Amino acid sequence: MVNEIRDHRDAIATLESSISDNEDILANAKIDLAQAEHDYAETVKAIETGTAQREGEHSTWADEDYQSSIEIATLEEGVKLIQHMIHGVAFS
Repeated sequence: MVNEIRDHRDAIATLESSISDNEDILANAKIDLAQAEHDYAETVKAIETGTAQREGEHSTWADEDYQSSIEIATLEEGVKLIQHMIHGVAFS
């Protein structure tokens, strides 16, 4: 009977120690989770900021590219007109 009581006390002490260890692990896990949530939020914010910046830069580039295309086409038409005039074609 004395051995059983000692075994039960040992088991209780072991379980209490396990509970304490698990509570420490849980507390550390909560800290890690909070840090991970913060890092995730910062990453999402950085991605959104970068995406908005890239979209704005792309829009600016697309406008400038379109404008350049129009200018190139206008210059090409001017060159064609000058070449025709050099060859004696008259335009009225």
